[in-house]
Amino acid sequence: MGCCGGGGSEENKELAMKSRDIDKKLKQDRAQAEKEVKLLLLGAGESGKSTFVKQMRIIYENGYNNEACSQFKRSVFQNIIGSMQTILDAMERLEIPLADAALADDVAAITKLSDDDQESLKFTQELADSLTKVWGDAGVQTCFKRSREFQLNDSAGYFLDPANIQRVAAADYVPTETDILRVRVKTTGISESAFEHMKHIFRVFDVGGQRS
Repeated sequence: MGCCGGGGSEENKELAMKSRDIDKKLKQDRAQAEKEVKLLLLGAGESGKSTFVKQMRIIYENGYNNEACSQFKRSVFQNIIGSMQTILDAMERLEIPLADAALADDVAAITKLSDDDQESLKFTQELADSLTKVWGDAGVQTCFKRSREFQLNDSAGYFLDPANIQRVAAADYVPTETDILRVRVKTTGISESAFEHMKHIFRVFDVGGQRS
């Protein structure tokens, strides 16, 4: 009887220790949960959700290092070309002609680039010069001023500025944090980012928007 009682006592002690460990872990989890703030970002495509997340990373997570900035290089190329193609397509629909017909070859070089081409594109000086010349055309500028009549990235004017086009064409180009904030990358699925501020962890869930 004594042996059985002793064994039961040891078992009870072990169970009590496990119970205390579980209670301690639950208490720690509750304390951690109280420090976490969860934010769910919802909205249509291009409503600024991803830009907000980028801003939070720059402000509270020391921004983007050189390697992280370089990952946006392809997206910058695609934004520039895509924006110009959108304007040129709108010119046809709005019946706005080029002011300088001599730019036809430059326009053709830009419009022929497909999405697949843009994936492997090298942003050459020749392409940069074509974009710069076409952007300066009076007809293109007229269409750009009517961008409320068609869907155009709000960053188009920034990236199509001749100084930025030439900067992007440089062999050693690395996107700046301003470029990263301005570039538009379509978000799909749900992405999670975490930031620490005033001893609280903010978990931001960005739900990919869809174009309407």
